[in-house]
Amino acid sequence: METAERRQKVIDLYKEGLVTGEIALAMGIKASQVSTDIYTARVNGILPQPRRGLPSSAAKHLMKKMGRKYNSLGRMLDVFDALTREEALWLMGTLPKDLTMAEYLASMVRDVYAEEHVL
Repeated sequence: METAERRQKVIDLYKEGLVTGEIALAMGIKASQVSTDIYTARVNGILPQPRRGLPSSAAKHLMKKMGRKYNSLGRMLDVFDALTREEALWLMGTLPKDLTMAEYLASMVRDVYAEEHVL
């Protein structure tokens, strides 16, 4: 399947409401490739940009309200401290070239959230 054809199929399945893991399974490709195709479609204006996350001031307020200290959010490098070596290597190996680690992890969280909140 050609790149343009694959991307279009990913976009079509995404518009049908499938999440990254479901699209990857249906098409027999890696989830990281699906994430890259969705990201590229957003950059090119084919898909809408995702809603932006909480501003840091709102995140601090929310954490305080939940009884957590802001520094308990950690840093991106703290993610690796919480992973085994094999898990960290897998994460780095699947990171799409045009996404930051934060964008990639956010897309994973969105997928899990969407899967848990499907009506």
